[in-house]
Amino acid sequence: MYTSKKIRHLLVTSYGTYRIENSDLKAVSILEFMQKYSNTMSYWLYAVRYRKYKSSEKAGKWMLFIKDSDLEYCWEKLLQGIDLGLYDIIKCSVPNVTNPNYTPGVSAIMVYTNNYENKVEIHKVLNYLLSNGLDFGSELFYKSDDQTRAGKYTGGRGESWLYSSKDFV
Repeated sequence: MYTSKKIRHLLVTSYGTYRIENSDLKAVSILEFMQKYSNTMSYWLYAVRYRKYKSSEKAGKWMLFIKDSDLEYCWEKLLQGIDLGLYDIIKCSVPNVTNPNYTPGVSAIMVYTNNYENKVEIHKVLNYLLSNGLDFGSELFYKSDDQTRAGKYTGGRGESWLYSSKDFV
């Protein structure tokens, strides 16, 4: 797996958050890593730009839903985006049958921006995703963390998402 001194990996479980050493990730693929932690009450694998990420009340994210067959390519490209300084944090769902939103063979990946009102930043991140084929032929949706905290998972624009990749084309 792609590793960099600029990136920290964290595994979030129902028991707490654990740092994963880059040396533990170099020799494995993302799928191998996920299989190791599947069904262990793990929910998310985070990759954070070390010493740069600051939480924001206006954070939002591009939501990608990736087939297992595309996960390795997608995760590698997203880690490179962190290294390039395009965004500071991504997270990927870990297969977990206790998670009510788990879909076998599909991982949810969130690519965060600091301000859901900053369309320039949002568009810059979208351009990176699209130029690397990370939409895999599907429309992408952008959602604020406020919407997630409010439990908005259905309803369309304004309810469960703010922007679509089609808004920026």
